[in-house]
Formats: sequence, C-alpha cells, structure tokens
Amino acid sequence: MHRGAHATITLPEAPRPARPREHVDWSGLVNTATPEYPEVAAGGIGVSGDGPPPVFITARFRSGSTLLWNLFRHTAGMTAYYEPLHATLQRPPHERVPVLDPTHVDVDNYWSEYERIDGLERWYTEPWHCEDLYLDALDWKPALAAYLQRLIRAAVGRAVLQFNRVDFRLAWLRHVFPAARLVHLYRHPRDQWLSALRDPAAFGPHDQVADFPPHDHFYLGSWVADLSSCFPLLDWDQVRHPYGMFYLLWKLSYVWGRAYSDYSLSYEQLLAAPRWSIGELYEVLAIDRRQAELVVPLVRGGRCGRWRNYADGAWFAAHERAAEEALDRFLSRRVNQVTDPVVLRNAG
Repeated sequence: MHRGAHATITLPEAPRPARPREHVDWSGLVNTATPEYPEVAAGGIGVSGDGPPPVFITARFRSGSTLLWNLFRHTAGMTAYYEPLHATLQRPPHERVPVLDPTHVDVDNYWSEYERIDGLERWYTEPWHCEDLYLDALDWKPALAAYLQRLIRAAVGRAVLQFNRVDFRLAWLRHVFPAARLVHLYRHPRDQWLSALRDPAAFGPHDQVADFPPHDHFYLGSWVADLSSCFPLLDWDQVRHPYGMFYLLWKLSYVWGRAYSDYSLSYEQLLAAPRWSIGELYEVLAIDRRQAELVVPLVRGGRCGRWRNYADGAWFAAHERAAEEALDRFLSRRVNQVTDPVVLRNAG
C-alpha cells in the first residue's frame, strides 16, 4: 500500500434478528455426570434434594384452601406454609401484613412457619404474586425454583406449600419438582363467586362490568390482564357480567388442576365427609391415616348453596354456557392448524 493511500475498512455485518426457537420436547434430556472426567463437578442433581417429597396445594382464592392448609399445619411431622407467593413475604418479618379474615376459623397467625428463615425477603426477589402467572414446563425461573427450594429445605419434617397463585404454573412445578405431590382443591363456582364478592348485595347480577373494579377483592382484573396473552379468550368485551369472566378463569383453573395434580378434592366433599375425605387424601400422600382423625374437628363452618340468594339458576347457567362455548373453541385448536413457529418463551 502506498503511503497516504486509504485503507479499506470492512464493517462487520449487522447481526441478524434471532429466529424464533421452536418449542420442542426436552423432557428426555437430563444433566448427566461425566464419568470420563471425575474431577469435574457432577451433573444430574435435581432441585428437590433429599427428604420426604413436598406437598403442593393448588387452589383458587375463596375455595377453602386456608382450611386445608390449617389441617396440615396441625398434622404431626409437617411444616405447612401459607401462600408462599403472597406479596407480604417480600417484606421483613416486622413489616408483614396480618391477614384479617373472620371466615378463617381457628387461625390467628399465618406467617410463623417463615420466621425460622432469616432474610426470606432476599429470596423472594420478583413479583411472582402478580406476573408470569402462566408458566410452561420449560420456562426459565431459577430464582423462583431457588426460593421454593429454600422453603422446602427449611421445613421441619415434610413441607406443605399451599398456593393460590400456581393454577397455571403446575406444568412448571411438575418439571422442576418431579418428586412433589400436587393436591388440587376446588369449590362450586357460584358459591365461590359470592365469597369473592365479600358483600354480594353491593354488586348484583344486573350491575355492569365497568362498575366492577371496586368490588374486585381477589385480583380478577389483574389476573386477566396477565393471562390474556396466553389465553386470548379472557376478553372483557366477550362477557356480559364479571361472573362470566370469573367462571372462565375458574374453569381453566379446574381443567389445569385436574390435568396436573395427583389428587383433586372439592370443598363441598371436605365439608360433608371430613373424616373420609381427609383420610383418603392422607393415604394418597403416604401420611398415617390415623393423623386424619386428629384434625377432623378443625373442619367447621362453611355454607353451600348461598348462590341461590344472588340469582336464579338460569342466570348463572347463561353466563356459564357462553364461557363453556368459548373454552371449547379455544381448547379444540390443534397444533397442525398453527402455521407459524411457536416461540419458546424465556419468562425469566
């Protein structure tokens, strides 16, 4: 090159946009050890660890989950955690908000099981109580897995975690904690709707969707906002009353719970036959059935059939039929009807 000549500079090509990753089945892959290199750290270590398999309870709000949690809390050899994804657990112990609910019979403290874990708020690092309410089995949530594992390892005896926020995270829980036993609790949707309203007289069957937010005490609006990208049938424009949306979410939760859980139990069955219901549940979970006899007296209160004082059966059925039709259309889709690649999301 002659002195003074300009060198030609070749700029690197602009990075190409990432191609969507197809959602493939990785269930047959595990992180294995490398016997050829024994000095290298071993793989294949699951997050569940040693000890008895934990029990995860999944239930919607106002379904009797506090009652079921309290039964395990009074069972020998168990550490039962109340709502591990409750937002107040992000705060130091002295700032945690007490739960004041007169319908929770025989419960006056909810957070004592957490007190043995120093710095718990440093483990609860993301808004898991209100974001990413849907998780696939392959979604990447290492901090959430570490937090739940911390609770399990801190338990004295067997850990029981009672959730109201994992309805649509059950596939992820099964994948990350394969040894865990999942229990699904559900309640009649009409009675559950009245319970969620707190004061049914304040928002009646002829009130409008636009007037519902002040009466939304259990996050129906925020759940729909978070889940609608995964479940597009959750569309406020497609329902004539908030009960229609409540029922859609209830039924989706019911379908997910029945599909992924080891055992499903109705609140009504628990109230009507507590000795038999608890005994069978404990037997499924390999808990001495004699323990059930000791907690049966805790099953008190609870009323069924209150919905008849709110509206007649035809009113409820009309909203339920509309929701069922939408759900049938949504679940009848087939993978071979989708032409675009399915993106494997990173929810972390």
